[in-house]
Amino acid sequence: MVKEKTIDFFTGYNQLNKYSKTTKILIFFLILVLIFKLILGIQSIKKLENYLNNNESKINNEEPVIHKSYIDFNKIKSIYDLIGESNINRFIVKKSVVEIEGICQSLEEINRIKHEKNIKNFSINTLKNNVDNYIFTVDFQMGV
Repeated sequence: MVKEKTIDFFTGYNQLNKYSKTTKILIFFLILVLIFKLILGIQSIKKLENYLNNNESKINNEEPVIHKSYIDFNKIKSIYDLIGESNINRFIVKKSVVEIEGICQSLEEINRIKHEKNIKNFSINTLKNNVDNYIFTVDFQMGV
């Protein structure tokens, strides 16, 4: 009788079998951590939904805050005329405080702004003398 050889397909499995307990434990812990993170994520989403549902009336009923300020656009136009529109680099209005950055030929132009009607708290922040002009930044408050 001829002896037949059988092919053992489980030889690779037997070699991995000695590591299988540690790999199984490691995979088990990784799956536990993944499940734990998913549960925490779902709980945080539910807490956020509850918070939004409970505070929805507060969020929708708030009135917008409106800061009233008095700006006389005729005065702004007269300031542009005093200094010259091409000489003003930056013109910022926040509430009733006006900040102007620009270039002038003489200090008299800045002095004329200071003596305009309805201008309060006039201050010169920076003043730099170039060869034939001045670079300045001034702040003032426009009021009634």
